[in-house]
Amino acid sequence: RPGQDFVQAIESRLSECAVMLAVIGRDWVNARDLAGSRPLDEPFDFVRLEMAAALARPNVLVVPVLVEGAAMPSAAELPENLKPLIRRHAVSIRDETWDGDVDRLVNVIESAISMRDPSRADAPISGARLWVAAALAVVIVRLLIFNGNRSRTGGDNAGARGGRATGGGAGRGGRA
Repeated sequence: RPGQDFVQAIESRLSECAVMLAVIGRDWVNARDLAGSRPLDEPFDFVRLEMAAALARPNVLVVPVLVEGAAMPSAAELPENLKPLIRRHAVSIRDETWDGDVDRLVNVIESAISMRDPSRADAPISGARLWVAAALAVVIVRLLIFNGNRSRTGGDNAGARGGRATGGGAGRGGRA
């Protein structure tokens, strides 16, 4: 909403969220803004703030989602408040195994939601599966389009922050 404090909005959403998907591509760690700085190094970068806030909450499951062959970043590549990310088990989403990978991710999300609210464990969730698959498809298509445009323009790294997928929270991704 116009005028809303983004940090307060992050805290509000995280209080309602069981799972945050952090979409990570190959350029995620080295993405640069127009000034040539890494947004990950900016303490007030909203994506960094959102991820750090989720990692600091024991009731939010932060799932790194690796797209198109990306690897988890090393601790040395991350600012201090994002280092807990490297202790998380990641889910890889690959074109060749899309259906199985998305099903595995949806199972992780469903499990986290049912542990947080056991009354929802037996609730029909086909709509949730569809929304997660659609959100992931949109993110991956955006990444593919972005990288296709980037490779045609000489491969500059500015703006490689990529898409966001939400599962209550958001993640930053670049080309996977």
